[in-house]
Amino acid sequence: MILLIRHGETTGNRKDLILGQKDFPLTEKGIDSTEKLAKLAAVRYNNGIILASPLGRAQATAAIFSNSTGWPILTVEGMRELSCGEWEGKSRKEVAPERQFLRTTWDDTPPGGESYTDAEIRVGEVINTIKEIKEYETIAVIGHASVNRVFLKLWVGLESSRAMTVGQHHETIYMLGKDGKTSWINIQGEQGVEHFNGNMLPP
Repeated sequence: MILLIRHGETTGNRKDLILGQKDFPLTEKGIDSTEKLAKLAAVRYNNGIILASPLGRAQATAAIFSNSTGWPILTVEGMRELSCGEWEGKSRKEVAPERQFLRTTWDDTPPGGESYTDAEIRVGEVINTIKEIKEYETIAVIGHASVNRVFLKLWVGLESSRAMTVGQHHETIYMLGKDGKTSWINIQGEQGVEHFNGNMLPP
């Protein structure tokens, strides 16, 4: 079972800044929400390992999950968030006021940054690492909004145009099953199934 998780809310998210590879600490809300998700994972899943982005906000999220579940953490460079280059640390309203997503196509690249395509090789290496893990039943992958979309495209086999629109909420765990079937659960305990043939995953 793959649990795909976005890091908890940060002070940069709260201000609607573009983070990219620029780091910001988790907010109190981010810590609280992550603790609730970690408790859900601890109750539902056993014998797990956490693969986490090296960025501070993902490492902080991974530490909370590890404290709750007892699972070890493996830092994987490939899950580092996509670089947003010159836009990092700036307000979305300042640099991309009319865009729902920063990248309008899979190959679109922020000035000095990375496209989704650019990240496919390194995320593919993470997936190869996962396929070699035999001793754990559950693998929690903790990343970021954009890099998680790349992971979904490669793991589930999504069309790039579809992968771009998949939401990645701070307060939801996505459980990746076979045949493109993905279940989700949020901190309210609400659950659902997503087949990637409708709207974005739920907030």
